Amino acid sequence: MVSSLWMLLSAFLFAVLGAFVQLGTPDMGTMGIVCYRGIFAVVLIAIWAKSTGRTLGTKYLRQHLIRSFLGVAAMALWLFSLAALPLGTGMTLHYTTPLFMAAGAMIFSMIRHQPWEWKLGLCSLIGFFGVSLVMQPEFSSDQILAAVAGLAGALVAALVGFQIRKLAELNEPSWRVVYYFSCICIVVGFFGHVGFEQDLHVDMDTVWYALGIGFAATFAQLSVTKAYGKGNIVLSAIMQYFGIIFGALIGAFLYGDVVSLRSAIGMLIIIAAGVFASLSMKKGKKREAGEVNKQVTADHD
Repeated sequence: MVSSLWMLLSAFLFAVLGAFVQLGTPDMGTMGIVCYRGIFAVVLIAIWAKSTGRTLGTKYLRQHLIRSFLGVAAMALWLFSLAALPLGTGMTLHYTTPLFMAAGAMIFSMIRHQPWEWKLGLCSLIGFFGVSLVMQPEFSSDQILAAVAGLAGALVAALVGFQIRKLAELNEPSWRVVYYFSCICIVVGFFGHVGFEQDLHVDMDTVWYALGIGFAATFAQLSVTKAYGKGNIVLSAIMQYFGIIFGALIGAFLYGDVVSLRSAIGMLIIIAAGVFASLSMKKGKKREAGEVNKQVTADHD
């Protein structure tokens, strides 16, 4: 359950990040934002690690690089699809990640001959239906490439989740995972900005947007890394859907966006999927604990 709370916090922070990105992109550029969010995280984590006597060095650099490049690839594919598709369609495709993670968990369970929580898979589908109601996706025939890129980005993002779990199993702390990912963001963002975007327009508003982006992005990444590092990875992925709700509420607060009846129903479906998935996991753990107790009692007898 703790991992679910971390994912809810991450979903909220990513929604806040989205609001700051919308405000700051015209002045900073997309790749400029990618670079800055990386700089903010690297500096903050390095100062914290130095002051607390922790080391940034790792024995698992290869695994960190895999996670980092997968993360950058997922982000690039998502940004490409967002630029070419209606916002609702791009966001809906982005939120197919929990479906891919559920499918991956099912495949791993079959390979290992382990039972699979089919109820979580069902909750993934129900939650995605809620997302579709809120975002109302649509695209034309000339946008198929962008739609495929969006789906590919969601698939790669699912692979990122499994790679984060692998790093957690190697006892790599979440802050170090975020640190190396942020280093790669700096490199990719810098060269992308220099090569494809105009110079930054800096004023006090830009500075505040940049600080908001850096703070939200850093702590969102830390939260999502903690969420995927422990607990049920599919349940954590389902909690990602709540980002749609947080985003809609922020839009209503900042821009006066009206939440339609269809969107409200979609949000309720997302909430129901999250609650049902959590209760299902809780019951499953109680059942496992009861079976263990029975086995212990039988062994004593």
